[in-house]
Amino acid sequence: MKAENDSNLHAVNDLQNLAQIGLALSHENRLDVILEMIVNAARSMTNADAGTLYILDAEKKCLRFCIMQNETTRTKINAVENPDAPIPEPVPLFVNGAPNNANVSSYVALTGDSVNIPDVYSAKGFNFSGVKNYDSVSGYHSKSMLVIPMQDHNSDIIGILQLLNPTIPGTSK
Repeated sequence: MKAENDSNLHAVNDLQNLAQIGLALSHENRLDVILEMIVNAARSMTNADAGTLYILDAEKKCLRFCIMQNETTRTKINAVENPDAPIPEPVPLFVNGAPNNANVSSYVALTGDSVNIPDVYSAKGFNFSGVKNYDSVSGYHSKSMLVIPMQDHNSDIIGILQLLNPTIPGTSK
């Protein structure tokens, strides 16, 4: 009975988060505030320890880092609000004219497919050197990752959201 009540409470909290984002979208003019709310809500709904949001730069054909939150390292970076923040290089969607399918973020942006990686250190098919470098520098340990496309009202991809490491054992993203 307690597990069912906990599940219902979590679902109510998720709906409240979505309602708050909907309200913010209709009233909030600051992009940095809206993007922070999206990452906060996504992390809350998935029990993710960390989240990173990239926005698609269609003109330059890349993903631009915007928001990073990491509960374990107590890190919050908002590159929209603070353009002088230390931020990763843009992720190119194409390398030498070919789709950049080596990077999981660009793959998701190009295909629109969500990708769930149970263990980034043993995963095959993507280059996780950026994640591993972050772990080496920060002392963090990225384990699992869910990368999902963000779409606008026309179903066009406008960015991607990466969620890392569930905070409750046994939860999946």
